[in-house]
Amino acid sequence: MRQSRPKSILWFERFYFLSLAMELFNEYVTWPMLLEDVGWEASSYILVWGLIVGVSFIIWYFLAVKAKSWARWTQIILAGIGAIILLFDIGAVLVPALQDSNLTNVRWEAMAWPENMTALYVMGVFVNLFATHFLFRKDAINWFDRKHVDIDTVFD
Repeated sequence: MRQSRPKSILWFERFYFLSLAMELFNEYVTWPMLLEDVGWEASSYILVWGLIVGVSFIIWYFLAVKAKSWARWTQIILAGIGAIILLFDIGAVLVPALQDSNLTNVRWEAMAWPENMTALYVMGVFVNLFATHFLFRKDAINWFDRKHVDIDTVFD
């Protein structure tokens, strides 16, 4: 009897790849400004993003194909780090305005990369967090607890 992957894992994949696509598109749109701010060569920046995409695919493979529990915790840690960075970015922008009690006095230059703070960036972080929550639904937890996953059933 062939068993397919749980629906939660399929939904995780969809939202995980959507968040990765959103982040890559955001980087594509804002990368000239980021290169200028960071002072990197374009090849170095492409190499860093190549590594990020490579690590993302490795995490996906161990989560959605191999059902490794350690990868689930790695994903939640990385998603949490992304959320914390987002909160620090928002805080760096809003704290000076809140201290002055004037919300119209938002200092975008206080942020590390103000051009990177796009709606797409914020949505990508939230979509990644939403994807991560699927890893902790009951059917996904049961799937991660199994010791053996047939490779024939991975892409059903």
